[in-house]
Amino acid sequence: MKRSPVKPTARQPRWRASPGGIAGGRAAPLYLQTPSREQDVNVAIRHHQAGRVQEADRLCRQILTREPHEPDALHLLGVIAAQAGRFDEAAALIGRAIEFQPAAAVYYRNLVNALRAARQLQAAIEPCRQFLHLQPDAADMHNLLGTLLHATGQPAAAVDPFRQAVRLREGYGEAWNNLGTALSAAGQLDEAIAAYRQSIALQPMPQTWNNLANALKAKGERPEAIDAYRIAVKLMPASAEMWNNLGTTLHEAGRLDEAVDALGQAVTLSPDMACAHWNFALALLQHGDLPRGFAEYEWRWKWPGFRSKLPHYSQPQWRGEDIAGKTILLHLEQGRGDAIQFIRYAPLIADRGGKVVVHCPPEIARLMETVPGVSRIISAAEQCTFDVHSPLMSLPHCLGTTLQTIPANVPYIHADKELAQTWSERLASACGPLSNAATPPRHVGLVWAGSPDHLRDNRRSIALARLAALSRVPNAIFHSLQKGGRADDAISPPSGMKLVRHDADLNDFADTAALISQLDLVIAVDTAVAHLAGAMAKKVWVLTPFSPDWRWMSAREDSPWYPTMRLFRQQIEGDWVGVADRVAEALLRFE
Repeated sequence: MKRSPVKPTARQPRWRASPGGIAGGRAAPLYLQTPSREQDVNVAIRHHQAGRVQEADRLCRQILTREPHEPDALHLLGVIAAQAGRFDEAAALIGRAIEFQPAAAVYYRNLVNALRAARQLQAAIEPCRQFLHLQPDAADMHNLLGTLLHATGQPAAAVDPFRQAVRLREGYGEAWNNLGTALSAAGQLDEAIAAYRQSIALQPMPQTWNNLANALKAKGERPEAIDAYRIAVKLMPASAEMWNNLGTTLHEAGRLDEAVDALGQAVTLSPDMACAHWNFALALLQHGDLPRGFAEYEWRWKWPGFRSKLPHYSQPQWRGEDIAGKTILLHLEQGRGDAIQFIRYAPLIADRGGKVVVHCPPEIARLMETVPGVSRIISAAEQCTFDVHSPLMSLPHCLGTTLQTIPANVPYIHADKELAQTWSERLASACGPLSNAATPPRHVGLVWAGSPDHLRDNRRSIALARLAALSRVPNAIFHSLQKGGRADDAISPPSGMKLVRHDADLNDFADTAALISQLDLVIAVDTAVAHLAGAMAKKVWVLTPFSPDWRWMSAREDSPWYPTMRLFRQQIEGDWVGVADRVAEALLRFE
């Protein structure tokens, strides 16, 4: 779920004439060489201050015709260009003025403003430093330098300028807020929180409360973060970003009713805010409101943070209309577990008279061939004629799925019989009965980690050592269904655990399905293997974090998606050992 940070603040450039120069703030001296030029430049300045911009422009150009290197005329022309929105021209003119009068601080200030307005933030850093070399006590320019550094991806470098700003100006609430933002981005959360609190004490702005909440959340102090977000939205109730931040944090805390209300407020305030719609969808789905949740889920394609991209086909996307006699191309969009979960809709489409073609990668191709209603599997290189297409995860919305109408007829994925027989023989040969066992051993599949590329992998994947409690279950042989780098964890299983590796023989999900078919039970964290076991109607126990993925809903031990699934939830956030203890106790009673 996505939260919206509030960036460091800095006042926008202001272009106005002052008695001795052109800049907001303190008047700057003019550097002139002859009385005639001094008189002409001062006349041009007075024209400009009186709003006679064309006269000022004309006079400056006359001066430059006689004296091309006159810095004050170049500078004033640059200011006039900036006021007209010609920021690149302004920066060039003021830059020339600096060449001929490098000691005029006001020139650097206005050059910085012009470059900022032209979105040349990196280029604005050096003239900002030059200004501070000439006027080191200018607190606002230290603040601006920090803002430029932070905006160009240098938060650690921004810390010192912000510190200088708050040292030079007592009660500089804006700079304290910016200091907090830089410290937070640099990972110094304790100092960031202190800086935000100092800013709030001086100037309790809603943006600062939001930033404080972000830092508290990042530190893991979620209740305090929620309190701070609530103050932020109270001070700025029209901010969709702050309602979004509050809603996502409430969701993570398991306070779903409040999360749905807050995120609903965000999308009401900002109907085009894709991030808020995405977060709203996740909260609604976990809450069990599938019709509204899957409708909001369609916003995923408009959220830049969504990793998948909707393919461009000349054929239209299916929206649930009559499909009898038509061919539909179903394509994957997210993980392999998502594909396994939502391919369940293929038989429903076939029952409506549609011909189903599935576009999928090789590792699940053989698996998808076993799904009823699927007429053909194609790879990326194959050509196919079809009438409409659909992402797999749009099908629940197209078909109006509710909590009561989830198509949960399992199994809808089947293991290949020959592969299954091969695995039966392998297990009998490799394992045999346990020594001193009064009853035949139970064969249990085990998965402890998913893909590290998953956005929430740090919440779902665990160390194999966290499952040490399972080693006290007698008469059990565990079979590693783990693939990828984490499969090597099986080299050193917890003491007393008999764990057999199979990753070298699991070339695709069809191999994994065949192995699962010969097991008594699968125990897994939230991965594709958990979905596969559920789709095969195998008994499967899934270990979920305190704030799980939306599909596991909340406060229930079963899953409406998979009738043979049992959920073991964290009761305390981060406590996998407690989950493993409960799984071990259940396994002792497993029949």
